[in-house]
Amino acid sequence: MWGVTFADLVYRYRQFLIAVVGAGLVLAMGLLLAGLVGGFSSEIDQTVGAVGAQQWVLSDNANGRIAAVGVFRRPTGRPSPESQVLLGLILWS
Repeated sequence: MWGVTFADLVYRYRQFLIAVVGAGLVLAMGLLLAGLVGGFSSEIDQTVGAVGAQQWVLSDNANGRIAAVGVFRRPTGRPSPESQVLLGLILWS
C-alpha cells in the first residue's frame, strides 16, 4: 500500500507540491492575521494604561471607539487652574 501511495506522489509531484504550498500559505496568513489582531488589542490596552488617567472626559455625542480628534470645541478665554493638568492630553484641531 505504501508503494502505491509513493508511486502516486512521484507521478503527481507537481500537484502535490502546489497543494502543500497552498495549504502552507493559508495557514501562514491565518497566523499572521491572528497576530495582527492580537497586536491591535494589546496596543490599545498598553496605550490607555500608559496614560495613567483615573477619569476620561468625553463629549455627550461620543459613542463607540474614540477615534475623532475634533470632539471638543476650542475654549475661549483663560483656562481655569483645575484644567491645567489636562492640557497635555487634549488635542486641539
